[in-house]
Amino acid sequence: MPLGGAAKPSRTVSRRPAAMSLSTSQDL
Repeated sequence: MPLGGAAKPSRTVSRRPAAMSLSTSQDL
């Protein structure tokens, strides 16, 4: 059960940082 719950947050977290990284690159 914990693995399934962790898997979902992991994907969401991965997408969030990715978008922020792209935004930072554009700002630079």
